[in-house]
Amino acid sequence: MNKVEKIIRYALSQHPVKTGMRFLSDRELAEMLGVNRMKIHRTMGDLVDEGVAARFHGSGTFVRKVFKQEDVESLVLTQKEKKLAQHLFAEPSTTPGRVFPRQGLCLALWSDFKLENQPDHLVIDGIVERAKDLHHEVSLHTLAHGNADPRNAEDIAEELKSNPADGFLVVTRWASLFEQAFAIAHGNIKPPTSYIYLARHPTVFLEPLIDIDDTSAVARAVNIFATEGYRRIAVIAIEDRMRPVEWRKQSIKFALNQCGLSYESFLLVAPEKMESVAYLLDQLLKGAAPPDAIYVSNDHLMPKISAYLDATKIIPGRDLGIITLSNQGIPLPKTHNWSRLEFTPKAVGKLALDSLLGVITTAGEEMCSFSQQPIWIPGNTHTHK
Repeated sequence: MNKVEKIIRYALSQHPVKTGMRFLSDRELAEMLGVNRMKIHRTMGDLVDEGVAARFHGSGTFVRKVFKQEDVESLVLTQKEKKLAQHLFAEPSTTPGRVFPRQGLCLALWSDFKLENQPDHLVIDGIVERAKDLHHEVSLHTLAHGNADPRNAEDIAEELKSNPADGFLVVTRWASLFEQAFAIAHGNIKPPTSYIYLARHPTVFLEPLIDIDDTSAVARAVNIFATEGYRRIAVIAIEDRMRPVEWRKQSIKFALNQCGLSYESFLLVAPEKMESVAYLLDQLLKGAAPPDAIYVSNDHLMPKISAYLDATKIIPGRDLGIITLSNQGIPLPKTHNWSRLEFTPKAVGKLALDSLLGVITTAGEEMCSFSQQPIWIPGNTHTHK
């Protein structure tokens, strides 16, 4: 690596550099760094080929990729060279209006999405739509086989080598596998990455993280029921192998205790046993101490629940309080005007992409995590008529 390239790479790791900034002209850089223009031109050409810079005829050369400081720790520069690195860019007022690289990035989503449920579709739609609006490309890759078993890290590493990207969106359930594979493919380089998790988990500590806070949804549903005078509140959910049952029960118990309630009934439905929903509801509602309200924490259950209520002539809002989680863009059964706590999966995808752009364009200076909480949409199934 020649002296000019070292200085430029160092400059690209220093605040306040951002993508889209314009380098000084080749002539100005040559004079400042004490080399001939051909050397500058060749070095810039190499950086363009690598995707670090972008050239536009008649406009100049622009920063396309910034580095974190740890990425350039191995570079040995003199104090004079470090000082020169502070002056390689045009003043903002002289930078043309072209927005780059908020255009033209190659991004990759690595997940275990098998597109078997609609919320996954909507999250991906949000990512792709946001990328399209900003003229980026997004490629989709899987970290799991069709049966949800994780792929071999070496195989993923080969795919990473053949599908380079400017940044990565990774579903946190498989974050460690992705990072293992990336290390195999590219060594100790840390790529710009933003993480997605579609349900809050107490052991997720990756940043920046975009998640759906379904814990707050439980607490809000219980509180709404308590305000309406319900005292025996049950929760029904679909089994999730990635989140311990006991932790989920504790979050429900905490929400009930916050409202001064001690009654607890928690039904867990295995995905492969969705046909058992009617049986479970029958056992619950015909037991010794049946609930007077139910929070349904997954809208996939609602067609079965709605059919059961119709078959048993139970009218929600009169005979039994019902609040369901819902996802914007996924219709609920039309049998009732359901009271619901609604998430927006598309917005999760858009936030995740924006978060990744913050990492890419500012070397992490604008890194920020977000948790989406549901919007309360009252219908007529949560309140006594």
